[in-house]
Amino acid sequence: MPSLLDLSDEIIQQIGHEVHGDTSIPLPSFRPHTENFKHRFDPTCADDYNRLRLVCRRIKSLLPLRNLHIGIDNMEKLDLWVVKAPTEVLRAVTRLKYDITRPYDGKPHHLWLTLTSFLSSLENLEEFYLSSPPFCGHLDDKEEDLIRRRRLRLRLPSYPIFPKVKSFANEVACSECSAFLQPLLIPAMPSLRHLKCTSIDTDLMTSEPIESLWEMRNKHELPVVEVETLYMAIDVYTMLPSEFRATLGDRLPKLKELVIMCRDVAEPAPLRPVFKISAETVKSSDEKWKWHLLDNWNEHMYRDPDDDADEDHDEDPKTVNDVLGLFDTCQHLESLDTTMTIELADFTRRPQYPTWTRGASPSSTSDTRGSGKTEMITDEYEYLFREAIKQVTTMFIARIPSLRTIRWWEDLARIGGRVGDYSGQKRTWLRWESRIEREESTGEDMIVVDPTPQRFTHDFYRNFDGARDPFAP
Repeated sequence: MPSLLDLSDEIIQQIGHEVHGDTSIPLPSFRPHTENFKHRFDPTCADDYNRLRLVCRRIKSLLPLRNLHIGIDNMEKLDLWVVKAPTEVLRAVTRLKYDITRPYDGKPHHLWLTLTSFLSSLENLEEFYLSSPPFCGHLDDKEEDLIRRRRLRLRLPSYPIFPKVKSFANEVACSECSAFLQPLLIPAMPSLRHLKCTSIDTDLMTSEPIESLWEMRNKHELPVVEVETLYMAIDVYTMLPSEFRATLGDRLPKLKELVIMCRDVAEPAPLRPVFKISAETVKSSDEKWKWHLLDNWNEHMYRDPDDDADEDHDEDPKTVNDVLGLFDTCQHLESLDTTMTIELADFTRRPQYPTWTRGASPSSTSDTRGSGKTEMITDEYEYLFREAIKQVTTMFIARIPSLRTIRWWEDLARIGGRVGDYSGQKRTWLRWESRIEREESTGEDMIVVDPTPQRFTHDFYRNFDGARDPFAP
């Protein structure tokens, strides 16, 4: 009777590839801050593969231990890995999630040395989730200066700790710890390609920006220019337009995918559009649309409401063309989502759309379209909205020819009528997507807008990475 052992080495290796759960998990495995699905990080992904390795010595030799996902959620587990983990197992770890939520009550230097030593032993680590800080006394200790002094003495070791890490997600909620650890860790990642963070500007704890720290750490490496994917959550009043342009062009010239979430960090953490564009239909002109920038940058991004000085705001975008100019240096950009909203001045009613649920699988949805009572207005509205998206997409493509996908947001609370729970801070948004597709018959590129937008509820998009004020009353 034929058996598994009758198969060739190549087929057995292919079977092992197919049964390993990591095979179907992309790099990066994290998603933007607005897409709070269930984590794709899976410590059980290698279980079937490892069971197959136990069949016999031949199969074990053909299927080396590989692609392990390890979650560290308590100090006992960290100590166990440091003391007892075999070298073969350490070398097989490719994804790590550090999520010790219990405050560390020992000396920070002891934990820091233990952690960095452990990280350096994972020589094939490719993805690192920092979900909780190694130590955070902020939530219980109000002595801010003491905490800062203790942490400022921490430094990276001279030996490499992230030589092969390509994907890093900073998901720390504490704003102080997030801001401190990010510029401390990123310069130790010379192979970094995918980054999820809360800011890449000057850190609160140092006068040096990240690229300067990178250059000091990696004397023979380029600064942070190889990053291709950037998911960034920023707060209202965070970033000046000149800094925005420098971040994208000067520091990240090879950027291919950019997603920026802007939010008000105060409860209930509502989403804030980076730009608001109004599309007004024009009936007596060759131009179908007239474009307006409804709210300029300084009202929604960085200006202190108590600051009356205007000398620092000369570069604020005033028109849609000014917004386009911010991306001129991103000539490799393929996908863009900066929570830009489009509003039509001519319509006030909206349909219902499928809703995503926090923690659910991406393939699962709930809710359906509305009852059809506004079907005629809905069809006309959606036709005009898609036409507006196509034209503004054309404007972006003309400035950034490499673009292939752009996402646009629609605030349901801004549409007249205040439907259901869409008003106030816990509002619901729609996200539309336009993309470039090749027409098979002509071979020409054309702009396609998805017929049905994705619906984002407040519970689904709400995100507190780097947004918790540890000293708030």
